[in-house]
Amino acid sequence: MVQPGRTGSTKWQVDLPLSAAAGTYHLVGRAAYQRSPGDTQPVFETGGLTRATLGPALDAALDPDFVGLDSGDSRDTKLEITNHAARPATIGWHHVRLPSTNPGFTLNPADGTLTVPAGGTASATLTAVAAANATGSTPGPARVDLTASSAGQPETRTGSVTLNVLWYPGAQPSLTATYSNAGITDDDNVTAPYLSPRPLCSVHGGPA
Repeated sequence: MVQPGRTGSTKWQVDLPLSAAAGTYHLVGRAAYQRSPGDTQPVFETGGLTRATLGPALDAALDPDFVGLDSGDSRDTKLEITNHAARPATIGWHHVRLPSTNPGFTLNPADGTLTVPAGGTASATLTAVAAANATGSTPGPARVDLTASSAGQPETRTGSVTLNVLWYPGAQPSLTATYSNAGITDDDNVTAPYLSPRPLCSVHGGPA
């Protein structure tokens, strides 16, 4: 209650679910008042509104988000989650293995959970692995889907992050090795290990 000629304030705590869409929201308030005090005096109402911008409840990223793998290689990346909500959240991740994913590639662990405190950040290490006998085409970007849950709220999908993979199993161990094939030998000597450099042109001097 606010007395005549005085100013009052109050705080509103809006408890939004983790699935709430980011954007601008309107907060509407109403107040009842009397122009003159007294039990028999009429009661009037007035209202007002303000706007509040709601950002995403969670931010997720991989650091680094790009790895290079040769046969038998493994590289670590960190899944980092920042929780902007007012309560702890449990984040679940799942590596989506598409039918086109190269069988020589794995992301470990492919599934897991991570608890992030309110207003805090937590991370988990994921390891990209190329099998020792890995061959074939690139596995493509590795997509990791994320879900979130909190006390009293159902699990909800919260987006995904992507790990880009540079894939080079079977590449030659050195530049020199790429010269040891018949495709770049002299046509008159296809068994030679490599071509000797030849000048593209020559300049012949003469008497001045």
